[in-house]
Amino acid sequence: MKLSIDGIKDKTAWEEAGIKLPAYDVRKVAEDTKASPEWVHFGIGNIFRIFIGGIADSLIEHKRRQDAYEQGENERLMGDIRRLSEAARRTAAWADRVEGEKIGDIPDRDKYMMGGRAYIGEQSRKMQQRRKNIERPL
Repeated sequence: MKLSIDGIKDKTAWEEAGIKLPAYDVRKVAEDTKASPEWVHFGIGNIFRIFIGGIADSLIEHKRRQDAYEQGENERLMGDIRRLSEAARRTAAWADRVEGEKIGDIPDRDKYMMGGRAYIGEQSRKMQQRRKNIERPL
């Protein structure tokens, strides 16, 4: 057992010795750090390096969990946006169709009768308002 990047590949020997190894790919973290470094300065010297290493491990694990949570939340919100957009489109199409029927209606029909011009106009107004309420949060 040798404490190096190549030495920690033999995980069984380290686990038998009771030593916990990092759960992430050390080479990938090193490459990502070289590509886009994020620095945390804890002061001068190498005192308490083991504690700083433990903090770094927990920060990396926390960031991975946070990224996974945010990705799931983003997918959920995008689904809500798609659902609301589709509902607004359907509502607008229905209201436009009903509004068109209202204009082409027979004028001597009883205005209080279901299917009459006033009734259809009120239904169209309600649906237009519902569409606006759905689009408002977007």
